[in-house]
Amino acid sequence: MPIGNSSIEPKDRPVIIVGSKESLHQLALKLGTKNLAISIINPLRPFFDFKHDSILFNIIQGITASNSEEQLLSMLGVLEKVLDIKYKIYWYDYPDAVRLFTFDVGHTPRECEILLQHPINQDRYIVAPTYSHRISREKEAAFRQLAAALGAKELRLISAEIKEKRGFLSSAISFQQAAAQVGISVDFDQSGNLVKKVYSRFGKPDFPPNIPTDLQCWVDSDPDLKTMAYGRVNANLEYDRVSLEFRESMGIGGEIAAKVWSRGLDLDGKYEQIFHSVWQYEIEYWSK
Repeated sequence: MPIGNSSIEPKDRPVIIVGSKESLHQLALKLGTKNLAISIINPLRPFFDFKHDSILFNIIQGITASNSEEQLLSMLGVLEKVLDIKYKIYWYDYPDAVRLFTFDVGHTPRECEILLQHPINQDRYIVAPTYSHRISREKEAAFRQLAAALGAKELRLISAEIKEKRGFLSSAISFQQAAAQVGISVDFDQSGNLVKKVYSRFGKPDFPPNIPTDLQCWVDSDPDLKTMAYGRVNANLEYDRVSLEFRESMGIGGEIAAKVWSRGLDLDGKYEQIFHSVWQYEIEYWSK
């Protein structure tokens, strides 16, 4: 695991970990117990009786007792192996992290916390377990802001589809659950069917359709929003149907967030999977 600094290119640091050398060493020991047991301890089992995990831990602690930077970084390489990702994980100590990057409002990075790069703002980092929720909600907000900038009169939510179930032979996920995850407001009739409704209504704008600067990166990176913007700006649409898709593997960060949870690296146990859902909207635009 390389040491991060201000000269690292943003594209090269989608994942960072923040903490002191001492805390990172302990994390490496924790992760290394299982991994090193396979490569070091198992071959010795015919000759020695390792009855307790504490014995195994003490053996590994003795192997990695050196506090040298080279030994520390070698041990932290275990983390990259556990996550099994193709990207390097850069380590920043706390003072450097808060000087170089921004985090969610009110959040202070914790020791050994894994943070994922925001897909739009490359100097902003999000706690891994909350990544998919945060990005999904920001995408939904960007959709509504973009609609207003393009000259929308009304947004109407007309249908939704949940593309997965909660495990094998388990109950289907409700629309309410999926909607709550991504910040969409939904209504249902007495039969439990989704009610088509006006989602947003806008007054007539006094400016031509445009893509605001702060939304351009969202448009460039998201196919749903890109298609929506192109149709209005270049084809002068006055009516459009737009699909918003949300899923766990939304970009690099979503994939890594799932691995952080599945490998037991979620420090607070707050990870919650984003269900794969597709929401259909009608957009009626004001005439230019």
